[in-house]
Amino acid sequence: MIRVYETPVGETVELGRVSTDAETVERYWRTHGLSPADGRRTLPLGLALALRGGPLPAVELDPRAVSFHAGHTLNAQRSFVAGRTYGVRARIAEVFEKSGRSGPLTVVARTAELYDADAVVVAIDEQQIVRWRAPDAAEPPTHEPFSHGDELPQETTEDLDIGSTIAALRRRAPGAQEIHGYAGSLGGSEPFFSDPSSARRLGFADVIVPGPMQSALFEDLLARRLPTWDLVELSLSFRVSVVVGEPIALRAIVIELSAEHDHLVADLTLENRSGDRAAVGTATLVA
Repeated sequence: MIRVYETPVGETVELGRVSTDAETVERYWRTHGLSPADGRRTLPLGLALALRGGPLPAVELDPRAVSFHAGHTLNAQRSFVAGRTYGVRARIAEVFEKSGRSGPLTVVARTAELYDADAVVVAIDEQQIVRWRAPDAAEPPTHEPFSHGDELPQETTEDLDIGSTIAALRRRAPGAQEIHGYAGSLGGSEPFFSDPSSARRLGFADVIVPGPMQSALFEDLLARRLPTWDLVELSLSFRVSVVVGEPIALRAIVIELSAEHDHLVADLTLENRSGDRAAVGTATLVA
């Protein structure tokens, strides 16, 4: 499925330097269709993934193959803040084969780091899944038109304790314009992020939502519910595709809490309109 490796597996590549100036941060929020939460002390970890660009180092795929973002772990090892310039380095950690529901898969695991003169600031681990393109779907599924106006209010639990709900939100997935803008900001991507006909030929009802955009929704939910807490690690796996504009439900539940109530781990789930867990993961926060 992979024709050419741009960089040998295991070799670290310097990708240059990136800025977290006001314009860059504003562009991140705009391309995700979000706005910064009040009181946030650090930058969203998803910005580190966006600044890395990606997926890098690149691989050239067989034209008969298609790839998806399968999951990532973003870890803040030091405060990730605005107004600074960071170096970026990345490598392909390993490539291996596995079997999935659609047949054989190739998994490309990458690591990356944003760093300053002193140490690593944000570490990134991510997985790209590559599979053969299936024959065009004879009768691709359809979904009803939607309106952004039907977002429902979030549900929260006032007290934080093990098992309590930090937040639960029912809303629509990002719209086609937002997804197109996000995909374009990466300098080109699979057409199923921008072209409905290409998505339908692969068996999707419409354009699908990139995993990092789903990740940004979780970050936004946590930042608005816990504005005085810092997200230090976000780990997500994307299991089922989410279609543009479909009803989704995000939920964050406390599964670990320190005795001092200054460190917690939350279980994260994103359900699609069918009730499938499209994305699952955990978030670690400190007060």
